[in-house]
Amino acid sequence: MTEFTPSISKVIYRYCEDFDLQLSSLIEFSEDPSRADDLKGFTEQLYSEVHRMGGAAQCMGFRSVGRKFKAVEKELGQLLARKPRNYEAALSRVSEQITAIKELAPTITPDNSKLMQRANAIDDMKVGEVTTVREDAQQEATRRMLSKEVILFADDDAYIRELMRSTFEFHGIENVRLAASGAEVLATIRNHKPTMVITDWIMSPVNGLDLLKNIRKGHTTLDAETPVILYTSVNTPEMVSMAMRAGASKLLKKPVMPQTVLETVLNIVEKKYFAQPKPSPHALAYR
Repeated sequence: MTEFTPSISKVIYRYCEDFDLQLSSLIEFSEDPSRADDLKGFTEQLYSEVHRMGGAAQCMGFRSVGRKFKAVEKELGQLLARKPRNYEAALSRVSEQITAIKELAPTITPDNSKLMQRANAIDDMKVGEVTTVREDAQQEATRRMLSKEVILFADDDAYIRELMRSTFEFHGIENVRLAASGAEVLATIRNHKPTMVITDWIMSPVNGLDLLKNIRKGHTTLDAETPVILYTSVNTPEMVSMAMRAGASKLLKKPVMPQTVLETVLNIVEKKYFAQPKPSPHALAYR
């Protein structure tokens, strides 16, 4: 077993232990009798929490549960868009959908996690594997290159944040900052200067796209060209176009596996590291 698998398993075990309590809290909130006081505000809060829990389920390797949350998220999104007359009845149906997810709670175990299974499979492949001197040198060079990075990772789910922190630190990125929202990112970068920002799109307050626009327009203390990776569960052609026009370095689709994020980071770092320096305008003037 590599050192990385135990660091993944700690996060997954904690997620599995907490799932029942988190789901029960969500069910209780969805049934809140005071929701009639502000149906729109209540629906927005419920949407945000369902989105968070669905994203966490997908990233932790529980796809079936993630899809159930995704269906509820879609229903809530339609409610916010349509605002039907029978709003209360529609919210009651959503609450029933959330309660039905409890039937899948027994499947939330580390052994059933696709992420855990994948990590173990990689371990099995590496048993007895012998690397060459050249491969060892390349791996060490990659670690040294990554060690110079300061990564700011933003997601509204604590389990995903810890999963990515473990991934980055294991692969040599020791300077990792975490944020729970776009607003928290803006506060963090006042005191820290990340070399790269990785952020979920759907967050509040301040979503990932608005955060990206703020950085690109020079409205933050960061260099406007700082690489920014966005990821989202809603990856339509329109959203891809919006992200690219806003200056995203990369748009990833949830569920995002830790290795995918790491490979994207490495690709961006390598381009930056091996990029040829541009001649200054003064040098061009004398050609």
